[in-house]
Amino acid sequence: PIQLILNKKFSYSNFYKFKKNFKDDDLIVLDPLLAFYGGEENDNSQARMFMQPFMDWAKETNKCIIFLHHSKKGNDGTLKSNARGAGAFVDAARTVYEINKISDSEESNMREIVLTKDNYGVIKHLKSFKVQREVTPRPVIVAQETIYDSLPFGGTKVNKTYKAMPDKPKPIMEDIVEMPGGFL
Repeated sequence: PIQLILNKKFSYSNFYKFKKNFKDDDLIVLDPLLAFYGGEENDNSQARMFMQPFMDWAKETNKCIIFLHHSKKGNDGTLKSNARGAGAFVDAARTVYEINKISDSEESNMREIVLTKDNYGVIKHLKSFKVQREVTPRPVIVAQETIYDSLPFGGTKVNKTYKAMPDKPKPIMEDIVEMPGGFL
């Protein structure tokens, strides 16, 4: 990753290289934020210096930039952010979500997703600041029943595909036309 804070100063030349690489993308995910940062994690002035060009770029070009950042150890159970390091990272963001494991079990896929900052009014769509979700779904068993019909132009048509969770078969109807040389 390109480091954007070098010797406690923002590297505009690195940022322009970064912007050039992602100029055609509407959604940019930086994972983790610190891989691109390069500054002192707890320094608010460096964090503001890092975040401001991204805020300006997002506003000017209508891009969605998502920073993935680790939280402090131990969730305090409140709606305030538990993001690690400088508060300026959270201050600069317009919406902040925190994702926590619900169980200590490694097999558990359940997570609590907490909306800790909401400048855009996302809550009116979510109905709750905290939700619990299975974020890594159970394995999907794919059973496929395929009926091939000859088509006048020499291709075939796949009429039915069934996807099912292990305990709940659910047919999904798809029409995929296979042409000589590829799919449509």
